[in-house]
Amino acid sequence: MDRILTFGKCFADPIAIRIMRVTYRSASTIQDLQSILDLDRHTVDLRLLKLREAAILKPRQDGRWLTYEMNAEMRPVIKVLISSFYDEVKWSPECLEDDRRFQEIKASRASAQD
Repeated sequence: MDRILTFGKCFADPIAIRIMRVTYRSASTIQDLQSILDLDRHTVDLRLLKLREAAILKPRQDGRWLTYEMNAEMRPVIKVLISSFYDEVKWSPECLEDDRRFQEIKASRASAQD
């Protein structure tokens, strides 16, 4: 029962929804999430804790970095919920800015690998 309540609270939190959008697209470190969402570490950490408790995200040790990725079992559920509210989420100013910063980080990493 607690996990269901935590899950619901995650969908009532705009920052948690933004984190879900990012991690749905790509596994991300805390530093990535801070940069993309333009938030401080404490704010991101609190949301990641709740998303882990709800089994929406799972951490993965990637060398010295802790990477968060969408729990494979939850991907279909998250996809349905986010797509049900696509217009509200997609066109929010915060999400548009997140998308822009996500693309910038992705492009800078691609050019660094070349």
